[in-house]
Amino acid sequence: MIQFIMLSCITSGIQHQKGTHPGVAVIKDNYKLIKYYEDNSEYLFDMDKDPQELNNIANLNQKILEELNRDIDSYFETHDIQLPTLNTDYDISNDPGRNYFGIKAQLLKEPYFIVK
Repeated sequence: MIQFIMLSCITSGIQHQKGTHPGVAVIKDNYKLIKYYEDNSEYLFDMDKDPQELNNIANLNQKILEELNRDIDSYFETHDIQLPTLNTDYDISNDPGRNYFGIKAQLLKEPYFIVK
């Protein structure tokens, strides 16, 4: 059995789960592949031997890595899933989410509840 998990997706130009990277994970037998599209990074784990996913074995198991990548490609094609693409129009200086950092710092200094 193969299990697919979308880690983060982009719909209508909006990235869900802000701060995450578009990616997918596939689990087949005892192997789990996590693939991120922004930097093309791949993390392969043998979940029987490494249940905490501490040792990326992608460089050691090229055959399994290629097989799981083919499974991802086939799944995307079968379900007409479009690969994420880089938004070249993105300008960090206009990102309203940048204002969150100041708000978060203020919240960390102030109590959430005031008891009188």
